Amino acid sequence: MKLHDLTGAPADAADRLLELAKDVPLAGIERSCKLAPRSLSHQRLLMANSPAALAGTPLAQAHLALQMPPSAIPAFEQDLAKANFVYLGFDGTKDSLAYRIYLEFPVNLAHQHDPATGRMAPALLARGYKWNALEAHGAQVGTSDYWWEPRLTADQVLMRLAGLGAGDAQAHPLVHAAIAAARARSNALDWTWLEVSEPQSPRRSYDLNIYDAGLTLSDLAEPLRTTARQFDIDPLAFEAWLAQRGAETFGHVSGGIGRDGQAFVTVYHAS
Repeated sequence: MKLHDLTGAPADAADRLLELAKDVPLAGIERSCKLAPRSLSHQRLLMANSPAALAGTPLAQAHLALQMPPSAIPAFEQDLAKANFVYLGFDGTKDSLAYRIYLEFPVNLAHQHDPATGRMAPALLARGYKWNALEAHGAQVGTSDYWWEPRLTADQVLMRLAGLGAGDAQAHPLVHAAIAAARARSNALDWTWLEVSEPQSPRRSYDLNIYDAGLTLSDLAEPLRTTARQFDIDPLAFEAWLAQRGAETFGHVSGGIGRDGQAFVTVYHAS
């Protein structure tokens, strides 16, 4: 299976990670497509499994093999020791590529409940590490914290979305349509809503996971097209991507303001 269409240095960097993953057991592979002003980026994937399943394989020390900048390694290894799931991947363009490693942590929901208010406190579900694969030794590592708001209803999710402000207006039609379509499939879904914080960055974003609804990208083709038009994305490029991936499962959608200060929407999907 061909996992990217990159060329040159970005392809070499992506293949370095894929070579580490060769013959390693994986729980799954997830792709994503990021939509931003006049930009459609879909050379992006994540591979996942538990640290126990990866022990003794090249992916267990992938951060070293992929030359994570040394300043980030002590904190990363402390987080890795606490993680119960690891996601490794890249996002690339014709002239760039970044490595990404996300560490997911166990959460005890009983500890998140405040009996005085009856509310659930946010829980740190994951931390992401990202660095430029083409910048030898001088790269900076960006870190992102993903805070889970447990047991939100669909209506509460929509309230959270509205609270993010006008900068996320491009995502509203897609998220509303995704929630409506998921509700039509089941009224008992667990709406996994994450909010993202990133030190010293303007990023303000969220992630909504609806894998359990069993929707495909084609089920949400029209709101996806609306989002692409709002971002002034080349319709031919968008339709080519949708034709290739439309039958795949719509997993989750993230959006908001990125670290570059621009609005974005990212759709995650799996075959």
